Amino acid sequence: MSYNKYFKLRNIQNDFYHNYKVPQYILKLIDEIKPKKILDYGCGTGQLLKELKKLNHDVVGMDSSDEAITIAKEGGLEVIKIYNLDVDKIDHKNKYDLIIVSHVLEHQKKEDLYQFINNLKYMLNDKKYLLCMVPNAQAITGAYWRYEDFTHEQLFTTGSLYYVLLDNGFDEIKFLDIYATSNIRFPLNFIRFLSIKLYGGIKNIILKLTGNSYHKSSQNIFTYEIKCIAKKK
Repeated sequence: MSYNKYFKLRNIQNDFYHNYKVPQYILKLIDEIKPKKILDYGCGTGQLLKELKKLNHDVVGMDSSDEAITIAKEGGLEVIKIYNLDVDKIDHKNKYDLIIVSHVLEHQKKEDLYQFINNLKYMLNDKKYLLCMVPNAQAITGAYWRYEDFTHEQLFTTGSLYYVLLDNGFDEIKFLDIYATSNIRFPLNFIRFLSIKLYGGIKNIILKLTGNSYHKSSQNIFTYEIKCIAKKK
């Protein structure tokens, strides 16, 4: 089978994820909450599934791309076909202890987002967890990631992501790896931490000088990605 479309539209090669490693913050989270069954929703070609399976975790993927699913299944992974990333059309009775949605929420239209999150919640066991990763509207790159991917419908800040999760039956909402240092070692992790702290400090000064502000109750994160864990009530 040809995978040309899947990779061509993204302007990447089919070995793009060959050296993929699970981010340390995900491994740490899994070690803390000890989920029995994990769902990677919107799993793509299965790079995360593959690595978690190597670590003997019980993992399942879901995706809408036939090409991506074929690649994942060729790697021995269990992936369920979904249509237009629409959970309520899935005939799937299993419940999960952790659902990972990595760069999926931003592809949903705002008017569909609540139903989408509620459908994910339906597939979670009670008091279990949803891990979200989304592009950050407050990042140093600004709105770049809103328009770089043509299929993106929106971006999030910590405040807007907190809002929609809390309003859809989740609590204990925490933001993870806010300086994006979990996968790099000293001294690079320290340099990145200082650089982001310096950027945030300078930006706050400029905001005050120009009479602008951020919402005080929202956590400032300036990396390109927001990572958030939330617990089903």
